[in-house]
Amino acid sequence: MKGFWTRFEAEYLSQQKPATRKNYSTAWRRYIRPVLGDLPLDAIDREAIGKLRAKLGKMKPQSRNELLGKLRAALRQAEDWALLEDAPKIKMEKAPKRAEPVVYTEEEAERLIDAAKREGGDAPVLVLLLLHGGLRSSEARALRWGDIDLRKGIMKIQHNYSDGEDATPKGGVAAPVGMSPELSAALRALPRGHKDDHVLNRVVREGPLKGQVSYHTPNTITYKLNKLQEAAGLEKSGPHRLRHACLTLLAGRGTDPYRLQAHARHSRLSTTQKYIHLAREQAALEAAAMWGDPVPQNCPKKLQMAENAATLAN
Repeated sequence: MKGFWTRFEAEYLSQQKPATRKNYSTAWRRYIRPVLGDLPLDAIDREAIGKLRAKLGKMKPQSRNELLGKLRAALRQAEDWALLEDAPKIKMEKAPKRAEPVVYTEEEAERLIDAAKREGGDAPVLVLLLLHGGLRSSEARALRWGDIDLRKGIMKIQHNYSDGEDATPKGGVAAPVGMSPELSAALRALPRGHKDDHVLNRVVREGPLKGQVSYHTPNTITYKLNKLQEAAGLEKSGPHRLRHACLTLLAGRGTDPYRLQAHARHSRLSTTQKYIHLAREQAALEAAAMWGDPVPQNCPKKLQMAENAATLAN
């Protein structure tokens, strides 16, 4: 197994993104190698995989599945290289259903945008890239001025930071994203840099680069966002909540699923559909909550009864 993994890293993982390489390396070093590393490939059977499962026993089911999935992908590659006649079947465990993502209401989204405008600088651009553009944190951090066409109102998402290294976006394909009027205005208000300069920057506070201007890290983006969320009276969260909010709010406004998929840059429509489901669920909850509102004084009683009858008929 050790010899195969060396080839697997050199020929397969070397073609993957830095974060993927790092995750596989950690899985191999901490879990797979101690249990299976000394075995020949054709000796990795159900019993051997059972020993690995036992080592992973304290992990959550989702984490165990992710690690076993990496072993399964490696063994399938061994089969493709004709190093194994048949890769062993590795059954995934049934994991608890993940909780639905928490998203902002329209009012909460506006409060966050207002807080960013009060902060000034590039804060409105940061919030609007995530909340209107639906960019992932790694994409917003890697965005260059050369990616933005203010005349057309389009930005081309073609850069992404993966484990601190410049890489292609998720899915490996560059794609256009339309900009809202508010985002376009916020970008116009910033001093435009060279086409290769990052749109969002920070001043390094410590280390050998102290005092220099650099692009953001995941931690500095989250720190900046958390300050804005606090100012808006919102719960602190990671940047991805804003992407969830973007897609759910657009779905709630009746955006066509295919347009929503294009904005999100999802490879599968089924991924986009969950945001439409969330938007419908939120609308249903808001409708039910209206039963607690007082009846408008200017609503004639006969009209109220007619409306109620029409509702019952439907």
